[in-house]
Amino acid sequence: LEVAEQLLQLAQQTGDPVQLQVAHQCLGTSSGTVGRLDLAQHHFEQGIALYQPKHYQILVSKYGENTCINSGVQLAMALWLRGFPDQALTQTEITLDLARMEQNPHMLCFALNGAALIRRWRAESEASEPFARECLAVATRFELPFWQLFAATALAWVDAMQEQGDEMDTLLAQLRADGNSVPAGMRLLVLHQIAEGLVHLKRFDEALDKLNEAIALAEEQNERFVESEYYRLKGICLMEQGLGDKRRSKDCFDHALTTSRKRGALSMELRATISLAQLWQRLGRSQDAVPLLDNICSKFSEGFETPDYT
Repeated sequence: LEVAEQLLQLAQQTGDPVQLQVAHQCLGTSSGTVGRLDLAQHHFEQGIALYQPKHYQILVSKYGENTCINSGVQLAMALWLRGFPDQALTQTEITLDLARMEQNPHMLCFALNGAALIRRWRAESEASEPFARECLAVATRFELPFWQLFAATALAWVDAMQEQGDEMDTLLAQLRADGNSVPAGMRLLVLHQIAEGLVHLKRFDEALDKLNEAIALAEEQNERFVESEYYRLKGICLMEQGLGDKRRSKDCFDHALTTSRKRGALSMELRATISLAQLWQRLGRSQDAVPLLDNICSKFSEGFETPDYT
């Protein structure tokens, strides 16, 4: 984070719009990684506002990517996390339109993955699938293994949401074969999707293994972007296994709530609240769940048609 701040200071001294875009994108990414979602959103928006089409060639030749697309995807992620699912969806559409115009395979996969991811986070599996399939097709055609893995993971999640586990089994076998060759940051995003899919398939032991791996890796890398989800999903696994003692489930849900509130991740807070309310209901304490749900729902100003909210 300190290095990214220094980079922005240097870019501000030059006043160069391209350098400023790169610096804002770096600081936005660093801020989001440590859980400063408000700051991440600010810097992504600042960088995007500076972009002009004439900057494209300079950005790609000098930095290897169009930071406007990178920032656009990450801005959508920050918006969803902060409780703006409709704005997040709109941002993915704007970013994907730009990527299609530029016809750069890597950046198109970036935008397609972002479109699939936001719809996945919105719990819209059918809407997510076409973007994941197109991402896989483009990545396969241009031999982009990074995006092939991401797309395969997204499709395994879609398959799991449809009560099918074949894609998930294929993905798990691939990851076992690859060992530790997948970079840590990428592995965390993959583990999150795998764990959520396994939970939906009621394969709780496998999900717990992946979640414990993700929690340890996130701690090691100081990666806080979706930390609360690891604990919420772990709490669900413990609750559904019927181990008798529900305290460990509650501890996980409480940790997810504390973490999401600390980060300002309103959408994650909603999910953690719903999971805790479900635990209260099972324990015959429905009266404790109602005020929790009423409180979190009152904080939203959009996204009332999304599955999480309804």
